[in-house]
Amino acid sequence: MVAGVGAEYGAVSEGSQLVDSRTSGVRVSFDTTNACDSFYRASVDFVLNVCSRALSHCTSVQIYGEDARKFVAGLAENICAAIIVSAAVAARTRSWFLQAWALEIQVKHAEAKFELSKICLMLRIFPPKESSPEMEWLLEAWRNI
Repeated sequence: MVAGVGAEYGAVSEGSQLVDSRTSGVRVSFDTTNACDSFYRASVDFVLNVCSRALSHCTSVQIYGEDARKFVAGLAENICAAIIVSAAVAARTRSWFLQAWALEIQVKHAEAKFELSKICLMLRIFPPKESSPEMEWLLEAWRNI
């Protein structure tokens, strides 16, 4: 887990509790920046998966009793954290949009609507910053479709 290779969701939640010195009093350090980034990327993936399964009308999702935004922010140790979250949200948004489009072409309207609702939910929980490069990338990708 500390090496950041193959971090599973259980390891992410346990690691987050260790990293959170507010509750444990323990500080965890990583041998390399890459290990830290890998752990954080796995954590963001875990949070986005939990959020994508929430009810579509939610504006806040709790993970182990903590708001999802605070949960993921509590793990961040560097400025790259916000970029990782924004990029992950943009990538998920693109993926869900393409899936919704494919389902719409297949006349699977209910499934397409569900994919689009995941986008709405994710953007309510993690609203993008205005003119963020990650969202600009997403818009450019949609223009090329």
